[in-house]
Amino acid sequence: MGIKTIMSKYKILSVEDEDILRQALAILLEGKGFEVATAANGQEAIDQLEEGLQPDVLLVDNNMPVMNGIGLIQHLKQDPRYENLPVVFLSAINESQSIINALQCGAIDYITKPYDPEDLFQRINRAFEIGKNLQLSQTLQTQYNNLQIHWEKLAALPYMELHLNTVEEVEPIAHFFAANFLGNLQPQITIGLIEALTNAVIHGNYGISSELREKKDGYVLMQKEIEQRRQLPEYQNRKVVIIRKLESQSVEFHISDEGNGFDITQIADPRVPENVGKKTGRGILMMQIYFDEVTYNSKGNAVTLRKGL
Repeated sequence: MGIKTIMSKYKILSVEDEDILRQALAILLEGKGFEVATAANGQEAIDQLEEGLQPDVLLVDNNMPVMNGIGLIQHLKQDPRYENLPVVFLSAINESQSIINALQCGAIDYITKPYDPEDLFQRINRAFEIGKNLQLSQTLQTQYNNLQIHWEKLAALPYMELHLNTVEEVEPIAHFFAANFLGNLQPQITIGLIEALTNAVIHGNYGISSELREKKDGYVLMQKEIEQRRQLPEYQNRKVVIIRKLESQSVEFHISDEGNGFDITQIADPRVPENVGKKTGRGILMMQIYFDEVTYNSKGNAVTLRKGL
């Protein structure tokens, strides 16, 4: 994804029971310009929210006394006041099942310890944008009913096809396609589409290997490679096509790129314990959790995502 400037106005609530890790994470985030509040367990986090704390993003560890991370996520998603608060789940490297449980309960992203700082910042940034769009959608529905009605009619067309060329187009298009879905469907479809479209642009059309992310400072290296390749003539005109088919009981997205494809069987599965800490394969895992069916073509450069409604 494109590099975004982290705003100092972001407020983060970091929920972590280990004092040293909690302090270290707070220092890391504050050094990047975030305003940080901390809690030692899920119940402390709830107490702070009830006392008026209004964070933009929650970072939630899992293994905590009193109330663990998954218990906190479940509590938040059952409360209308907090159901749209974006949660990034923090997990140990051996917690593959906990990651899946957290995403199914309503977390919109996860990151494993130890953190890659730039990857952490990027995922916080994305979580903030999703939370902001959820709030904006509610505001528009309340204050601009006529505009919202027309928006919903457009977003609800039974067949739509859009083309994109750059990573900067990914998030707006994902938010548009997810705008008229309710509850957890909106963030789940948004994240699933972001992952699929990002893969199609970066790994498909730009031909950048996902293994680059596994290197030290992999996120920074990836951004540099994206900027270099997007300037080359052979990559500039390649497009990604996204087709959305909306039916009464399901929605289907077909996403294809113009790259050389890949062998889906060679992608590391993060559900296998030894692969939990890897960054390759995580996008496909999140698509598989958020959609009912994820099917790649034999070449690996087209994917169909299907979700029951």
